[in-house]
This record gives sequence, structure tokens and C-alpha cells, in this order.
Amino acid sequence: MDDLLKFGPLVLGVIVLGWNIWLVRQGARKEALTELGARIDAAADKLEARIIEAERAVESKAGRPWVEGLQNQLQDLAPRVQTLEVDSRHLPSGSEFHLLALKVEGMLGDMKVIATTLKTNTEITRRVEEFLLNEKAS
Repeated sequence: MDDLLKFGPLVLGVIVLGWNIWLVRQGARKEALTELGARIDAAADKLEARIIEAERAVESKAGRPWVEGLQNQLQDLAPRVQTLEVDSRHLPSGSEFHLLALKVEGMLGDMKVIATTLKTNTEITRRVEEFLLNEKAS
């Protein structure tokens, strides 16, 4: 039980770090980072609860240094969570991505209409030019 309390938070920290790296490499969106932040917050809460529980259990035992190590791990986790929160604030949400996609699609439709109009105008200009050249030659 003591070994589990001793190494559990460390293992959890490594798993969370690996998850974070995987999400960044996959191009995670704001929702994924928010979910990761929530998981880290939950892990931090669990870790804090374990520390409190371990401190109560260890108060009568010698072994206080590893409890302090857990507290240090918790303190190290706080800036990482804060960094994720700051990064996720700057990312667009899913609805913003959807609106952007709709606007780009609308612009593509407008560009098709403009291209068709330009073809028509080019043909009209060519015919007027031919007419004027034939008129001048006569």
C-alpha cells in the first residue's frame, strides 16, 4: 500500500505527460486541451487527497520524506496545469472552426460565380474587339 502511494502519483504524472505530448503531436484542439486540463485538475485533486490521507497515516510513522516528495510533485504539477489553461484560451473553439469553414465555403462559391462572370466578360470583349477590327478594316 505504501509503495502504491509512493509511486502512484509519479506514474500518473508520467501518463499525463505522455498524453499531453501525444495530443500536441496530433494537433489537439481546444476541447482536447480543455479535457486534458480537466484530467490534470482531477489528478491533482486525487493526488492532494492521497497526500492528505498519507500524511494522516504517516503521522505516527517515520517516513515523512516521501510525503514531502509528493507535495513537491503536486507543486510541480500546478504550473503545468496553468500553462495548459493559458494555451487553451488562445485556441479557437469547435464552433469557431465550423463558422470559419462555412465562410470559406461561401467564399469559394463566390469565386466560382466571379470566374464564370469573367469568362463571359472575356468573350464579350473578344467579340467587340473583333467587330471593331473588322469595322476599321472595311
